[in-house]
Amino acid sequence: MKFDITAITNALAPYKNQLEQLYLWNADISGLVDFGLISKDELSDLLQQSIYNREVKVKTIVHHALHNYYKSDRTKFEELSMWIIIKWGGIRAASKKETIPLINNFIEKGIQPFERIASYSKVASFMCPEECIIYDARVAYTLNWLILSRNAGTKYFPIPLGRNSKMKAFDMDVLIRLKHIDKYHIEDAFHIEQKYISNRDKQLYIPKNEAYCCMNTLIKAVHQKLWNDERKELYFTEMLLFSIADNFITKEITESVRIQL
Repeated sequence: MKFDITAITNALAPYKNQLEQLYLWNADISGLVDFGLISKDELSDLLQQSIYNREVKVKTIVHHALHNYYKSDRTKFEELSMWIIIKWGGIRAASKKETIPLINNFIEKGIQPFERIASYSKVASFMCPEECIIYDARVAYTLNWLILSRNAGTKYFPIPLGRNSKMKAFDMDVLIRLKHIDKYHIEDAFHIEQKYISNRDKQLYIPKNEAYCCMNTLIKAVHQKLWNDERKELYFTEMLLFSIADNFITKEITESVRIQL
């Protein structure tokens, strides 16, 4: 699938130097003390730092711990993986029974289902930061808007369910369908076929079983153009996409979208 990497990069460039101020995901990292990965004094020191700086250090600490546990202690690996998803990531309803097999299948077989992608991709991002990002609602929302508004591609990413009120109010799937309304033309209102929307969506959306691979590939290309320094980990670009979803992207939408009926 072809995307205009330059257009997406140029859209993100004005925000990249503000990432430290923009990134506000204030995760609970106290559990790292229980795992023995940091001391209480180190936790106190981390909590005195900016959320951004703390996050970068936590990603490095957890990255190494995941690899060590995966080789030496699968029980701790599973516990740390679920900590990432539930405590750090805030997905309170995540089930270990359902999620751990997805993580193992991803690591061992490269299987990348859309099912629970916001959960297992968190672990993938921590383990493989130069190859994988977190695929969640905010990241997909921002990326789809950049593709849509900059005419940077003809395919869009399926968006996992999210809880953000602004993103729900300005539903990205509706905006995408409205821009491509010709694809949803109805010939006979008395005889609309079954799966009318899903059949037409196939023309616009990347298949769900290909979405994670495609997103990682796209972000890697954008990342290489966006950061002209030593930052090789894709999470810097992912954090930027995440951070501007419900503020700057919402602002762009309200300033640029007009519908005439």
